[in-house]
Amino acid sequence: DCDKYKDGTEGDSEKSDQEEQRTQEGDQQQSMLMSSLLQVSQKAKLRKAPDFVNVKVGASDIPYPTIIQLVSEMEYRRDLAEKYERLKILEMEMKLQKAEDEM
Repeated sequence: DCDKYKDGTEGDSEKSDQEEQRTQEGDQQQSMLMSSLLQVSQKAKLRKAPDFVNVKVGASDIPYPTIIQLVSEMEYRRDLAEKYERLKILEMEMKLQKAEDEM
């Protein structure tokens, strides 16, 4: 029984059979996928889009923001965050000073 695997012939034939089976299964799955895609594309071609569509195009009431507006809003949010951080730092320093004074 061990001699069968020493030369590798028995094990290799089992591997190649499994690989062949996997390849066949993959080919079958691929062909099923391709046929379903073909059906979908054929159905899509059958539905014809209308020659024209009645659409009104107009300007928005709210203008699209410019780069300058976006940057200024970003700077404003940054400034608020920095102010909040400064307040927190001052608050912590004040607590530290009170704790040192009580010692």
